[in-house]
Amino acid sequence: MDINQVLMDYDNMFGTHSLEDIEEFLTTNIEVAMDERDYASALSLLNEMMGLCRDTNQNAKGLRYCADIEDILVKMGMEGTVEYATSLLNVANAYRTFGYYMKAQNLFERVEVLYREKLSAGDYRFATLYNNWAFVYQGSGELKKAEETFRRALAVVDLQQNAWMEQATTRCNLAQVLLQLAGGAAMGANGQRVDGTTASTMYEEALQCLERALRIFEWDGKRDFHYSTALAMMGDALCMREAYVQGADYYMQAMQEMEKHVGKSNAYLEIEERYKQAKYYAEEMKKEEEEEQTAVLTADMKTNPSVKYLTNIVHMGEVQAETVPQEIGTKEAAQGQSDYVDTLSEDTVQPNAENNWLHICKRFYELHGAKMIHEEFPNYEARIAVGLVGEGSECFGYDDAISRDHDFALGFCLWLSEEDYRSIGGMLQKSYEQLLIDFGDEFLRENGIEAPTNSVNKVLSHRRGVSSVREFYENLLGVKVQKTAEGGYILPDSWRQISEEKLAAATNGMVFRDDAGAFTKIRESLLEYYPTKVWMMRLAEKLHGFAQTAQTNYARMMARQDYVTANLCVAKGMQYTMEIIYLLNQKYAPYYKWMRKGMQSLSLIDSVAPILDRIAVIPNQAAAWEGRTYSAYETNYKDEIVSCFEDIAEYLLMELKMQGVVKGTDTFLDVYAQDLVQRVDRGDFGAVEDAEMEANYREYVNDLKQAAKEKTTEKSKYDLEEEMGLAREWSNETPFDREETIAAIIDAEWKLFGSTIYPDDWNTFFIMRKSRYLAWTNDLLASYLQDCKAGNALQVERSEKRIGIEEDLVQIQLDWLQKFIENYPKMAGYVRFIYTNDAQETIESALRRDIAAYGDRTFILFGKFVTDIAQAGGNLTYDIMNYMACLYGYGGVEDAERQL
Repeated sequence: MDINQVLMDYDNMFGTHSLEDIEEFLTTNIEVAMDERDYASALSLLNEMMGLCRDTNQNAKGLRYCADIEDILVKMGMEGTVEYATSLLNVANAYRTFGYYMKAQNLFERVEVLYREKLSAGDYRFATLYNNWAFVYQGSGELKKAEETFRRALAVVDLQQNAWMEQATTRCNLAQVLLQLAGGAAMGANGQRVDGTTASTMYEEALQCLERALRIFEWDGKRDFHYSTALAMMGDALCMREAYVQGADYYMQAMQEMEKHVGKSNAYLEIEERYKQAKYYAEEMKKEEEEEQTAVLTADMKTNPSVKYLTNIVHMGEVQAETVPQEIGTKEAAQGQSDYVDTLSEDTVQPNAENNWLHICKRFYELHGAKMIHEEFPNYEARIAVGLVGEGSECFGYDDAISRDHDFALGFCLWLSEEDYRSIGGMLQKSYEQLLIDFGDEFLRENGIEAPTNSVNKVLSHRRGVSSVREFYENLLGVKVQKTAEGGYILPDSWRQISEEKLAAATNGMVFRDDAGAFTKIRESLLEYYPTKVWMMRLAEKLHGFAQTAQTNYARMMARQDYVTANLCVAKGMQYTMEIIYLLNQKYAPYYKWMRKGMQSLSLIDSVAPILDRIAVIPNQAAAWEGRTYSAYETNYKDEIVSCFEDIAEYLLMELKMQGVVKGTDTFLDVYAQDLVQRVDRGDFGAVEDAEMEANYREYVNDLKQAAKEKTTEKSKYDLEEEMGLAREWSNETPFDREETIAAIIDAEWKLFGSTIYPDDWNTFFIMRKSRYLAWTNDLLASYLQDCKAGNALQVERSEKRIGIEEDLVQIQLDWLQKFIENYPKMAGYVRFIYTNDAQETIESALRRDIAAYGDRTFILFGKFVTDIAQAGGNLTYDIMNYMACLYGYGGVEDAERQL
């Protein structure tokens, strides 16, 4: 095949042929190249096809072509080469563009391994890898990881000579994430956000990055397209601090540059929208200032409560300017690039909305029901519990026009003690039914509420009205309800007999009044959730079900062309997914038809919901199985449903590990189901070791914070953080300089102990210490410099908890050391000099000595530094030794290992 002619013909088709013709041309030539075993030409054409799918938003097709490219790379015998890694990097970027973040991340991890094996540290290709990898983290909401990965990219690109544009662009990338974090965006899946002090520092660093980038672009003559991006980001940053006039000026400059290069594109229109918002808020601020001045004279100052200044334009158009007039605000939110889009809006689940049936029934009780009880049963008024709890969409707050066509009417529940039920239960029920007859329709008319199409029926008569507390719970749950020795109300052996939807129904809704508290005590006991043993067994059951249906039997049925059963597997797999998510959120799953809707109120693993929505509309995937033989050891990623379920498995595994439920990397979830059952059998209900260490670490940090708060209530948040050693040590006026900080640390160490352990050998001491500190983060360096300045006056109080964490951190580093020794035996002989020059001292002892001397803040930052590297699969020993090799003139660890 003459690939150059084919590509030329392909280019000439644009503008003269339809998209279908272009696709058919590429498909035909790919098939010809494959038939001729001309894999190089096939690879070129597949890359073109992948790009075409990306440009035309054909994500499902693009996914299949990505898998084809991976297959061809293997057929070409490229595995293990730098070229193979770079090709995988391109595929990973395609996955990222298509919205398949987990697949992209897996490939980036493989590329990093190959690059580390084949390239010297500091090679420019690492910067390309880390920049693109960081975009995946940013797109999936893992902003803290995105920040750290952009920093790795910047560290590499700053080593390159004359790479000015790359250095400027990478600083823009880092600045964008810093501004998002500073603006209050969550750091990751756990929903945590940075505190005020950290946010302020991130904001200042983002400004420094943008100022440096703008200087580089302007020095280059403003020729680079990314100059307009940097200008727009500076506008975002200024608007965050309500400097709307200056922000609007930067937006205008960005629009002018963009129009000059690419015309009024979609990106131009987005910046124009932010420009309009900034101008609007600038005018509003000006009006308020004028009103304040006028108010001083008229003593009639009034504020405009409708104005809410947009201080987080940084989210690049994601924030809706609700208070901007219609002609200024955007009419529609732009749909994101991700292939997974949540099809249920956040406002579909509103259990607290005043116009849902739960609140309507509450108002009816307050207006008429409470009066009836007070007048007819005054001696029992304080002993009658009232509310709306149980079966029915209205009790969850999920009711809508569709759900109101059956088993739906005005009403509420009244709960009595056994004794009171025997005394007045029948009379109270009659009064309740008469209340509905006398006032029900009138109440609905007066409040402009459309009455349900059905009247009270047998189903509703069992759900609403009068019952004893015990009868209500026992009828609903199907088990005996009584006080237990453990302090609850469900016998240990009874938990497994209760369906989860019944537990959800028993704990939903609202209690309007319960002076005696008997009903609420049982309710609160149930809300404490499953006993650990029951929870683990239910989780094991659902993980097993997911693995069997979504990860195994669906593929088997597709290979057999049994599409009916395959669809059953898909449906069951989605249900198991939702049940697992409810379990991990420790919330009872409702009846199956409300599971998806209820997920909107869950805080953990919210990335899975849009994937389920995607699966629900994927057409039959028979084409992905043509000519393919089923194998239990291969995953058919050409089947989009298989691919989606594998993404779900990765998200679920991530959350399971974060909660300390499991430990491992295998995404076939049945592995963990078996492990959970075995742990229950042997009575092991604790968290796995890694998560326990992380939990202890977080607890230690919280202990320090609490100790600072207990010392005084008069100090500001910054003063408290400074008192406990958690505040920044440099001011905004003095930009952080890594080189100067490292040099200052080494100078201080030389005076404290360096001249003793390395007598008359300043150069060796300098290289050993600098190698170590080049791997550290800026926060850690700044904190440790303060420790060094304190010198012998630094007082370190080491609690038992801290000492335990120190041992964990030492062990992690020793594990890294062992791996390094196995892979680089020649370089391994020089590791000890990083930590000690004393022949009688072991590296392990030196590590303990160093960590024990860290002040509280340094210890916290060092612990986070080490655990972050461990969780990312890195190796700090390798990083340090790589810097040392470079300082001695080698190309890196691999180069030094070859030459020694």
